[in-house]
Amino acid sequence: MVAADCTSTRGDAKGLITIGDKTIRFYEATATLVEQRPATATGFAGAYHFTGEGQEWDKVVTLKRSGDTLTRADDEGNFSYKRC
Repeated sequence: MVAADCTSTRGDAKGLITIGDKTIRFYEATATLVEQRPATATGFAGAYHFTGEGQEWDKVVTLKRSGDTLTRADDEGNFSYKRC
């Protein structure tokens, strides 16, 4: 979300996310894909199961790419990330 998320050596890159085949890893949570939704050429949506800090929850997440920018949308809002 900010440039320091890509270069932090103190482990405090709170805006850094790592996207895998079926997971999204956040600073203090991991989301695992439960159900894939229809994809587009530049986007993907799915229902995810989240775990983190002793809690569990579910939500739908939409990811859209435009160049080196990734936008994540869910029920909490829209968040933009730059590729590291």
